[in-house]
Amino acid sequence: ADPHGFAELPPFTALRRTDDVVGSSLTLLLAIAIVQWPIATLALLAPGLWPIAARVGLSLFLVSATTCLSPLVMQLLVPPPQRAQSIALLGIISSLLGTGLAPILVGALSDLLPGGATSLGFAITIFSGIAVPAMILLLGITRRAYRRGEADRGAAPA
Repeated sequence: ADPHGFAELPPFTALRRTDDVVGSSLTLLLAIAIVQWPIATLALLAPGLWPIAARVGLSLFLVSATTCLSPLVMQLLVPPPQRAQSIALLGIISSLLGTGLAPILVGALSDLLPGGATSLGFAITIFSGIAVPAMILLLGITRRAYRRGEADRGAAPA
C-alpha cells in the first residue's frame, strides 16, 4: 500500500521483486546513472553559486548511491572465498581511477581550455559528459549480460 504512488515509478518497480536482488540493484544503478547524467554534466554551468551548490550536492548524493550499491552486486555474484579479494580489487581500481587518474585528466583538460578561472568548471563538465554516459553504457552491458546468464540458467526474472 503506497499512498503516494512512488512504487509505480520506473526506478522503484524493480525493487518490488525481492527474488532478484542483483537484477534489481543493477536496474536501480542504471536508473540513478541516467538521472545523474544531466545533473552532473550541467551542474557547474548554472548561473550563480546557490544553483551550482544545489546541483553539485544532488550529484554527489547520486554518486554516493552508486558507490554504495556497486559492492553489493559484487558480493552477491562472487563466490564467498573470493569476496575479500574482489572488494579489494574494486577499491584499488576505484581509487586509481577516481582519485588518481580523474583529477589529473581534468586538470590537464582545464589547462588546454581557454577561459582562465572558468576553464576548470568546463573541464569538469566535459569529463562528466563523457564519464557518466560511459557508466550508463557499462551498466547496461552488465545488466544485459546478467539477464542473459539468468535466462540460460532457466531462472530468468519476469
